[in-house]
Parts: sequence; C-alpha cells; structure tokens
Amino acid sequence: MCNFLELDEYAIEKIFDYLSEVDLIKVSMVNSYLETLVNQYLKQTISKKLLVCTKDRSPNNFTSIQLLKIHRNILQGRYYEHICFRHKPLYFSHIQVSKNELIKSVAFEIRCYKRKSNGLPEDRPYVSIHNREEQTEITHFVRKDNTLFAGLSNGSSLTYNFDDKSTVIDRCFGPGSSEFINNVDFKRDLFCVAGKSKTVIMRLEHELDLQALEQQYLFNQGFQCVRFHLTDSSKLAAGKYHDRQKRALCLIDVETGMLEELDSITAAVYNMTWKDENIVLTANFDSTLRLTDIRSKRDVMMFQDIYDSSIYCLDYDGRYGVVCGMKHFRVNLYDLRMPRQFIQMYFPKHTNFNRSPVYSISCDNSKIFIQTDTNLRILDFNCDHAKSRDFSNMNIY
Repeated sequence: MCNFLELDEYAIEKIFDYLSEVDLIKVSMVNSYLETLVNQYLKQTISKKLLVCTKDRSPNNFTSIQLLKIHRNILQGRYYEHICFRHKPLYFSHIQVSKNELIKSVAFEIRCYKRKSNGLPEDRPYVSIHNREEQTEITHFVRKDNTLFAGLSNGSSLTYNFDDKSTVIDRCFGPGSSEFINNVDFKRDLFCVAGKSKTVIMRLEHELDLQALEQQYLFNQGFQCVRFHLTDSSKLAAGKYHDRQKRALCLIDVETGMLEELDSITAAVYNMTWKDENIVLTANFDSTLRLTDIRSKRDVMMFQDIYDSSIYCLDYDGRYGVVCGMKHFRVNLYDLRMPRQFIQMYFPKHTNFNRSPVYSISCDNSKIFIQTDTNLRILDFNCDHAKSRDFSNMNIY
C-alpha cells in the first residue's frame, strides 16, 4: 500500500480536488508539510474566489487556510463585535481604512489612528487635523498617498500634507459663498468639490514654491457624490441627490466640461465607486445597488434590498464582494456573481435609544468597519468560537 505522504505534490493536489473545504482544513492540521501544500493549493484555486477576504487592507498576513476560515465565518455570520469611539452628541462621521491606519472625521477635526496588530485602531490618534475655521464641520475627506483633501460645511476645502504637516484652506466657490459641501475627490492635480447646488473642478497649479487650486469648471448643479476614474483622470462619475427624471447618475468629461446623464434608472445616488475601468457601482435611494456600464450608458446588473431600505454607503472588495450600509445599523453583503440576492446580512447590537443608519462603511480581509452617528462598530470575522447569526435564508428571490 502506498503511503499518502510519499506521493508527489502534483498527485496530492489532484486528490485535494475531491475534498471539501472542511476536509482541506482538517488535512492542513496533520503536519506542517500538508499545511504548506493545502495553503499552496488554496492560493491557486480558491483564494481569489472568496468574498471580502481579497481586500488587502489588513495589517495581518493571513495564510490561505486562515482566509478560507474567515470566508466561512463571513458567509455564516460568525463574528466578534467591537464598539469604538463612543460619543453622546449625534453627528455624521466619515471613515477611511488602509493597511496601517484608520482615519475618522469628528465634527471639526480629522483624527488618524494607527492600527494594532489585531487590526483594531489604537485609542489615541497619532495625528489630529484641526479645522482653523470655527463652527465649520468636516463633511467628507479623501486621503491618497501623503495628501488628504476634505470638504467643509461652509464651502471651503482643506488640504493637508502628511510630509510637511501643512494645512491649506481654500474658498472653493468664491468669497462670501457658504455652499454646503457633500463630497470631494481628487486624482493627481485635479480636485473636485461637490456642493448642494454647485460643483467645481479645480487644478493644482505650481508657481515658484507656492501651490494653489485654480478653478477650471463650475457647474450650477450639485451632486451627492463624485469619483474620478481609476486610470483616466479626464472622466468623473457624479451622482445627484435627487432627479425627477430618474437620471441621477452622470459622467463628466473634465477636459471639455461636458456633463452627460447616463440611463441608470434611479432618482438619487447616495454613494458610488468604480468597479473597473468601465463599470460604476452605485448605492441608491430606491433600495438598489446598481452596476452601470459607461460604454452602453445603461445598468447591467441590479440588486434590491428585501426591506426596501435606501443604501447609504458601500465598499467594494476588488473582486466579487460588495458591502452596503443600510438603516438600523444593518449591513448587506452581495456577491456580484449572484444577481438579485444578498449573501448575508449583519445586524450589530442596537442601543436602547438609537437606530442610526450606516453613514460610512469600509472593509479589509477580515473585518467590516461600520460608522454610525454615535460610534464605530467593527465586525471581526477572524474568530473561532463566535455565535453564528445567519440570515441568508431570508432571500425572497
């Protein structure tokens, strides 16, 4: 009789094809040699198909076996919940998560927290970016590389450089304007600020040792969210807060200033992100998650919430998974390979007096970060003995 361990790697991997995920995990526990082979096999065959686990924002370098366990916990609703940064005053906060830090807006300032080895944020921020203009809240921000760009509630923008710790305040809509800023984005030297009734596109100009944002286009149209194209900075996707003709999704040509309404049948776009160079993912007021192709200018796929709840925010894992923030702390997980239905719903613990929507959401390969108006909730799926909260059987389609 042939000893299993005497087979070559190719033969063993062929045997792995007939094993379930649970069996593979058990095989990996036999010895270090089989653990290495299972990790190698999973990395080649299964790891790229996992939901959420492909988002490379975690300080932890998980093995393929660990990612498979996390993926199973995500599908089964098995997680530990952490509550951070509680506050009694109710206010909207925006978060952005990267591999080494978590950035959070807190009324008049932006706080940057280092992440611990377990992925949770530290208790104290290592950088606090203060708004010098009093009583002006920070409504939205974006950090890319060493630059952070934020919009304020009085129509100004804030640019912070992490290298020289400098802060610059610009009046985006001219002196005397108090336009409320909904959303901001930038790519290279192009900056966009979307207000309630106006939107401006600016270019960063350099003269001697000075830098200044110079207005390039001003639109008499407000947008709820804006996102520059992944590779082509001349394209800008923009979503209206309300459109009676149900053409809320637009595409702006930055070079010519032309605004084109796409045939995405929705009255309001609350949040968006680019899936790839041709597809825009939108979170909409009408309880739908839509994928719109800018080539055909039409929706190519749509998901709808079973409770008919508006989708306030979303985050994309880069492959197939999309997490969406809903009312009452609820989070929906969708698989772009399975149209019309959700994969799982997560209901973080409610407080006695508050049922806040999820205003901002982000994920890495083992956690989902949920920002409400009273605290930050973190769902940690890297757990072995957590209780399962499985709501996947509530699909009605």
